[in-house]
Amino acid sequence: MSVCLLGIFASADARTFHGPSGEILLGSAPFMGIAVSDDGSRMATANRAFGAFVWNTQTGEIEHDLIAHLGEVNSIAISPDGSRVLTGGNDALARIWDANTGELLETLEGHVGEVSAAAFSPDGRFVATGGENGSTFLWNARNGNPQQAFLLSGEEIGRIDAIAFSPDGEQIITGGWDKTARIWDVDNGRLLHTLDAHTWYVFAVAFSPDGSRAATVSESNLLIWNLNGPTLERTIEAHSADITSVAFSPNSAEVLTASEDGFTKRWNVADGSLLKTFAGHANTVQTAVFYNNGTQVITGGDAGVAIRWNANGGPPQKLYFVTQNGGFGGVNVARFSHDGTQALLGKLDGDVHIWDIERGVVVGILRGHTDEIISMELDRNGQHVVTGSKDNHAIVWDLATQQIIADLSDHYRVVNGVSFSPGGELLVTASGDNFGRMFLLPDGLLVRAFSGHTLGLTSIQFSPDGAQVVTSALDNSARLWDIATGQRIRTLLGHTFAVTDAAYSPDGQRILTTSWDKTAKIWDAASGTETLTLNGHQSKVDAARFGPDGKTVLTASEDKTAILWDAQSGEAMRTFAGHGHWVQSVDYSPDGTRVLTGSVDGAARVWDISDLVEPYVPTPTPDPLSQLRSQADFNNDGRIGASDLFEFATGWRRFEEKHDLDQDDFVDSLDLLLFMRVWGDAAP
Repeated sequence: MSVCLLGIFASADARTFHGPSGEILLGSAPFMGIAVSDDGSRMATANRAFGAFVWNTQTGEIEHDLIAHLGEVNSIAISPDGSRVLTGGNDALARIWDANTGELLETLEGHVGEVSAAAFSPDGRFVATGGENGSTFLWNARNGNPQQAFLLSGEEIGRIDAIAFSPDGEQIITGGWDKTARIWDVDNGRLLHTLDAHTWYVFAVAFSPDGSRAATVSESNLLIWNLNGPTLERTIEAHSADITSVAFSPNSAEVLTASEDGFTKRWNVADGSLLKTFAGHANTVQTAVFYNNGTQVITGGDAGVAIRWNANGGPPQKLYFVTQNGGFGGVNVARFSHDGTQALLGKLDGDVHIWDIERGVVVGILRGHTDEIISMELDRNGQHVVTGSKDNHAIVWDLATQQIIADLSDHYRVVNGVSFSPGGELLVTASGDNFGRMFLLPDGLLVRAFSGHTLGLTSIQFSPDGAQVVTSALDNSARLWDIATGQRIRTLLGHTFAVTDAAYSPDGQRILTTSWDKTAKIWDAASGTETLTLNGHQSKVDAARFGPDGKTVLTASEDKTAILWDAQSGEAMRTFAGHGHWVQSVDYSPDGTRVLTGSVDGAARVWDISDLVEPYVPTPTPDPLSQLRSQADFNNDGRIGASDLFEFATGWRRFEEKHDLDQDDFVDSLDLLLFMRVWGDAAP
């Protein structure tokens, strides 16, 4: 598995990301732990899905990818001098790594179950690890030999979730599921103190750098302990959800807490007052540390984003995130759901992941393809989605049940494009075998083929009125077709390289195309005249969409960016930069105020453009299928039944306008197929 590390500096004009936290990132790996070397030059992170990483904090570049454990990495620590990294995993092992080379130095065996906590001693000579079964061990960091076990005879401690050394290295503090924190003597393993004022599990612990205090967290409470005793100094109701992390500032005067409520907070130790709240993560903040002598803060979240902040507030100074690069994790196509609350991501492994955007979690997976998802579209009502794949199939899905409605296997090569008719009764596909095809739904009956391109088709889309389709192909052209006859209407020529995508404007009067010649073009649909060329990308342009009001255009490029354009003037309004690989797909939210980008780097991002556009409010339109039912009820008895079929069968060969269901001035087999689509239904 390969990964991509990105560090993104916030720009003054907020063109790279918008809002307090930047863009929402979907499809990446949650940060479970962050550790920073004493000089601040190096950072180690544990990421739930992808292992552990060593970073250069200044450049935001990955130095080493530690393929650390079989399963998740639960805990991480870095030696004070930044030369070694300690990881603890689900495989019951702890490991010590050379941070300069990424080489595995020692494997520490002895735990039963997960290694859930890890820490280096202040002098770097020892490491301490805590386990799922309540065991805590001290190890020689140079040779991996066990030095000490911290156990209570005859008493069940429960899982150890947190561990830390005192500043002088003579004690350790542990916190766990027995609702206590315990302070131990490092030399002899003897229990010195039990801190037992907690109401639930103790998820995080810390000693102050001056050794005078300890901090523990339980549920949403922060507890500050005076170690002269020790005595509980104060309890702070710090967050609205469980606290996940606690850290002291280098001067011992402040404490930093991170929480499942999505916030990180900085507190005054002396009086318990709140100094600053950092709001930026879309959901749980798993970890937070002070950085650069306490002048900055780094927070790591469940959405796979780490953010560096000025400790006194202000916008994010740097974003770090880890996403799967290529392999099975890339996002080839991304689409908003009909209501804009979900994102559907077509993946390289053949699955479609359905994400809840607000919560940043997967709420469904569509599994049926055996190779990459290349194309995907939803029908007008948002009830069905069709996917095209490298396995040469197009599959129609019911989104509510996540079940397959139709599996269309008539293609001989990859299905690069898919599109529903406005009424949802027809589906067209574009294949690398040079053909476009039209199917009747839900049966999946092949009713039409579009032949004429000399190289593989790359996309296909119905016109808004459903009377035409536009295709693009590797032969440097786009073509318009009549769906009733399958005949070519006109060819759009002007690109100097393969045309990768073609789309109608919402009013059907314009066509947008993209090409490997690094441009996008807008054409007059009626005449085929080129009206505008969009120049700005530095590499191939792979996909494009019109905004829902037709006033803007989005393009996606292999230069790792997407661009928002004014569809009238051709002016670039905003560039969306930050993906670590090609941007393969773009989409607008239904109201046009958000943009969704999907990339080969494994991530999809939601960007806010509400400062540039007015929300789009669609004009209600009749349900096309309802209109078809009304047309097919020839005897006006409120049902499409046998008498209607008899009327159609006896009269359809002599042209009568009422039998021309698709309104193409012909009464033919396609009209019969449309009639059968609503056979047995009730008329509106």
